[in-house]
Amino acid sequence: METDTALQQDIIAELKWERSLDSTKIGASIEHGVVNLAGHVASFGEKWSAKRAAQPVSRVKRLAIVEAPLPPSRLEEMDQFLGQSPDTMLESLPEVLRAALATGGRRGRRLVESLRFLATGSSLFEDLRRAEDIPDATLASLGCPLLAVYGTESSCRPVGRRLAAQVPGCRHVELPGGHFLPLESPQALGGILTEFLDG
Repeated sequence: METDTALQQDIIAELKWERSLDSTKIGASIEHGVVNLAGHVASFGEKWSAKRAAQPVSRVKRLAIVEAPLPPSRLEEMDQFLGQSPDTMLESLPEVLRAALATGGRRGRRLVESLRFLATGSSLFEDLRRAEDIPDATLASLGCPLLAVYGTESSCRPVGRRLAAQVPGCRHVELPGGHFLPLESPQALGGILTEFLDG
């Protein structure tokens, strides 16, 4: 039987081998054979590369996703948002984000840099435009428990409902907020993730 340390090394090696993603931003923790992957990817393409890299590892026991889009995404909303004046863009952001920007501190600067990178420095929107939809049969074949968390005001909300309908045993949760649940509902989100991953 493979030890937790050996399993973790195998997963990290798979992530490093996948050249289309930055493996330094994805971590793997293992406890009693249970694998948890966490991290940040710069594009939708990197998200799928991480998924492909982890597929050979058959010991993933649980999968939790928060506000993950499935193609075809509703890009017309994002195009419309990006076509607005900066003031109008700011007004359309959730209150918690507007407050972070208004402080002008480090958190506000980081948020602006992140939004600017997503809009102009990453391949996210082009990746979404090119991505094919995932067939229902593929979703139905997911072999581990799935937690799908989406905001009640998010344009990705229908994805959560689709996952709940297609993935056997999917736990679908909707929290108050939009696409920025870690900022909009941090305690509720943290509690749900902890309960699911510890279960």
